[in-house]
Amino acid sequence: MTDSIEEQRTPEFRNRQEMAEWSEKNDFLDYPEEFRKVSADEVSVSPALPQTLSIRPSDRLFEELRNQAEERGIEFRQGCAQQNLP
Repeated sequence: MTDSIEEQRTPEFRNRQEMAEWSEKNDFLDYPEEFRKVSADEVSVSPALPQTLSIRPSDRLFEELRNQAEERGIEFRQGCAQQNLP
């Protein structure tokens, strides 16, 4: 039924990729004992990440990507650059 606290602890992540992979399979809300309320002076906001991804998806895949980005709060912009690509 319920795992012990030791088994439920979130792992220490070495990088964002590890955290993303873990987050795809787990829900942070399953670990309420590992969180605490913080005040505004304890939080710092980093500038937006500079990474971008440019792809040419099918219409169906484009809509799915847009929906998933919206659900996750990720900025999704449709590019308008025209290139002569095959």
